[in-house]
Parts: sequence; structure tokens; C-alpha cells
Amino acid sequence: MQLRVTKAKTPVGEIVAWSTGEGVCALGWSDAREQLEGMLEKRFGEYTEKGKDATLAKALRKWVKGDPKALHDVRVDVEGTKFQKKVWARLRKIPVGETLSYAALAKMVGSSPRAVGNANGQNPVSIIVPCHRVIGSDGSLTGYAYGTDRKAWLLEHEAS
Repeated sequence: MQLRVTKAKTPVGEIVAWSTGEGVCALGWSDAREQLEGMLEKRFGEYTEKGKDATLAKALRKWVKGDPKALHDVRVDVEGTKFQKKVWARLRKIPVGETLSYAALAKMVGSSPRAVGNANGQNPVSIIVPCHRVIGSDGSLTGYAYGTDRKAWLLEHEAS
């Protein structure tokens, strides 16, 4: 399998993403690259990196420069359970600049906050599937695999 690799620098670190011909299959912060590569190996077995995804690169540049909706229509190519895909689909419906509590999201998908949190934690395309928009019921910034500082930056970046 050949995957295209695209990178983008942000004020809180570099983003790295892998794409198939169908869409983005992994996206996260480059300091977690080993974890992301492990996920790719689990899904695809052996893969090679060749070139970059020009469409994604353009969308990421626009997003970093302040267009919070630039990633809205980016296609994804993810695998997950039926429940995970249900949660991830609902995440993509949270409007830019808004947040939702784990409890509210759980109610929307007919599950528990813990199950929703677990599905969020397995999200392979963070930012595009905006799991950072899910917060604690008390408004706290909890549960972001890449750290609450980045979660805070993402929410502030999108709100501007």
C-alpha cells in the first residue's frame, strides 16, 4: 500500500497526515508519529510513503492561516467499529467554534459518556474529525490524546 504523507506547521507543533486514494486515514501531531505509524501498520501491514496529498496540503495551509472550515469537506478513509463510526460521524457535525459535552454527545448517539470517550480516543484523524470539540460537562478541557494545551489552542484557533 502506498500512502501520501502531508505535513503542516502550527504554533503548537507539526501535524502529519497519511492519505490513501480514498481520503485521509491518519492525522495527528508529529511527536506522536510512532503511535500513528503503528496504527497504520495494524491496518495496512506494510506500506510505503510516496509523495504528498496536494488537496490536503492546501486545506491544511488554509486551516492554519485561520480558515476554520477549510477541513470540513476533507474526505476520510477510516476503519472502526460501527459505534466508533457513528460517534465520529456525529463529531463532524459539531459546528466550528462550538463544543459539546461528552454527556450530550453520548445522549445523541444513545450511549454512555465513557463509551463516547473511548471512541474519541480511537479517532485516527484528529482535527478533521474534531474530537477536540468534546469537553467535560463542567466545561473542562479533558480527554485529548495530544494534551489539553493543544486542545485549548485548537478551540481558540477555531473560534477566531
